[in-house]
Amino acid sequence: MSRFDKHPAVEKRLQKLESALEGHTRSAASITRSLTPDAVSRGFKTKEKAKVDLAINFAFNSSEMDRSGLKQAHELGKSLSGATLRNASYQVIGHTDAVGARDYNQKLSQSRAKVVRAFLIRNYQLDPSQLEWIGRGEDELLIQDSGDNRSNRRVEVRLK
Repeated sequence: MSRFDKHPAVEKRLQKLESALEGHTRSAASITRSLTPDAVSRGFKTKEKAKVDLAINFAFNSSEMDRSGLKQAHELGKSLSGATLRNASYQVIGHTDAVGARDYNQKLSQSRAKVVRAFLIRNYQLDPSQLEWIGRGEDELLIQDSGDNRSNRRVEVRLK
C-alpha cells in the first residue's frame, strides 16, 4: 500500500515527477547542500542525519554502473571531496527494487554499495575509514506499491 492511497492525485503527480527526473544527475553543489548538517535542522534541534538519495544506475541484475550512474557517482565524488564535506564520515547505502528473491536483492544492494564506495576511494582519494557501506536490499522501498519501480533502485548517502 502506498502512502498516498487516499490521495491518488498526489500519487499520480509523484510518479510523473519521478519519471521526469529519471536520468537526471544531481550536481555536486546540490549534493553538498543536502549533506550539510544544517540542511536537516534548519536551525532546529533534530536527531535526523543529513542524507541524499541518488539515482546511481547499474546495469540490470549487476553491480556495474551504467553511463548515467558513473556521471552521478562523479558528482557525488566532487561533493564529498570538496572543502565543505571532505572531513566528514558517511554511510553509502545500496537499495534494490522488490523483484527477485529477498536474499539475492540483499547481496546485490551490498555489492552496489561496495562498488560506489570503491569508486569514491579510487577516483576522489577519500579515506576508506570515512565511508561505510551498507546494503538494505528491498527493505526500504521509496514506492511501496510498485516492487519493480526504478526509483527503488538507488544509492543513499547519509552523514554518520
